[in-house]
Amino acid sequence: MFESDYQLIKDVNELTKKKIFLPINSTSEEARQMMQDNTLCQDVFITKTGKRDEKVEGWITDKNL
Repeated sequence: MFESDYQLIKDVNELTKKKIFLPINSTSEEARQMMQDNTLCQDVFITKTGKRDEKVEGWITDKNL
């Protein structure tokens, strides 16, 4: 999948490397804005400091907001 030439797969792969993580002190408004700013983003993961290599403390989906 990571080597796919299909553009949607490439876009999703790039998204997971970028902004789908927020720090634990973030607001639901920040999560909502993140998903609104990128139509591929349907989930936001909450970690202690917002880094992707940390334990996930929470999960917000586009269905929550």
